[in-house]
Amino acid sequence: GNNLQINSSLYNHSTMPRFLRVKPTTRNRVSSPWFFRSQHTQVRILQGQAFHGFSIPFNNPNNSSNSFSFSTSFVFSINAPGHGLTFMISPSMDFTRAMPSEFLGLFNTSNNGNSTNRILAVEFDTVKSNEFLDVDGNYVGIDVNGLVSVESAPAAFFSNRQNKNISLKLSSEDPIRDWIEYSGEDMLLNVTLAPLDISKPKFPLLSRKMNLSNI
Repeated sequence: GNNLQINSSLYNHSTMPRFLRVKPTTRNRVSSPWFFRSQHTQVRILQGQAFHGFSIPFNNPNNSSNSFSFSTSFVFSINAPGHGLTFMISPSMDFTRAMPSEFLGLFNTSNNGNSTNRILAVEFDTVKSNEFLDVDGNYVGIDVNGLVSVESAPAAFFSNRQNKNISLKLSSEDPIRDWIEYSGEDMLLNVTLAPLDISKPKFPLLSRKMNLSNI
């Protein structure tokens, strides 16, 4: 439901950045290799997804118990009421059964939490949903196959200059940069935030040991 802008490059395709703009009145496909899917009412989008136009292998064929390392960084801005947005890794681009609002366009009442989803998501949530144990209405969470985050924290960034965490409002309309980095060797996922004009913080907001080989 939010108006949002995302400027993103993924994996080793940093030489092909794309600018995605998702608005309540948007009905056009975003140019390849990214494209946009949405479900509409008469006046606004309930939910939408922008996918990379071709699949990217994450599993290591030489080690089935682990995944390749990956990293991505993108800039987003949220400037309208809604439940936020997610970065996700999914084996499928079919989200026709996914529900909007608190389900963030990822899951529905019957498949939320199912291991067969094989979805990793990092959510930037701007509304507190008690049923999913959200920490507040302005937080970042790591989700695996469902919307009860395995790791979460109120949105903030570590200030290298002040040597402390500083709160960050996700729906402030200000551009925010995010780094999502996974080390297959260490099985460690890090999520880092900062305002666009701030250099990358020394410490991530979220850091979670996890094996993504089943995603």
